[in-house]
Amino acid sequence: MKKNNIALILNEEDKYPSDYNEHFVSEIEKIPTGSCDNVYVGDIFDRIEQEHISSMLKNIVEKVKIEDGLVHIKSPDILQLSWYTSRMNLDVHRLRYVLYQTNRKNCYTLEEMIDMILSVPNIGIVNAHYENGYEYSITINRYEN
Repeated sequence: MKKNNIALILNEEDKYPSDYNEHFVSEIEKIPTGSCDNVYVGDIFDRIEQEHISSMLKNIVEKVKIEDGLVHIKSPDILQLSWYTSRMNLDVHRLRYVLYQTNRKNCYTLEEMIDMILSVPNIGIVNAHYENGYEYSITINRYEN
């Protein structure tokens, strides 16, 4: 059975896994509640105003199947990015690109993102770890009380 995997994007330049179907965040209301196996959001939370994150997160999580559906967040961690730039010789051009050329309004740490996720009811963190040293990956699901 083919999975219903969607990637939420803000613009056409956003990158997402090849086995996902793209949908603009602005059209999220068209996605039926509980219809998705996986939703990939990448770093969209870094590119919206912080006061909108909780409501957007709640809206996104409602699109996945209860308990079986997953939401995948992957984004740079500002502290890890700084550390890798100063200690591991991460190219300064890469740092500038991530911070200034990707329309970010913010760049959160893994801990900050976890706190925002845990503030939304009926959401559980399945996995949270660092990838490639300076990006975090968080997988969350939805459950009912």
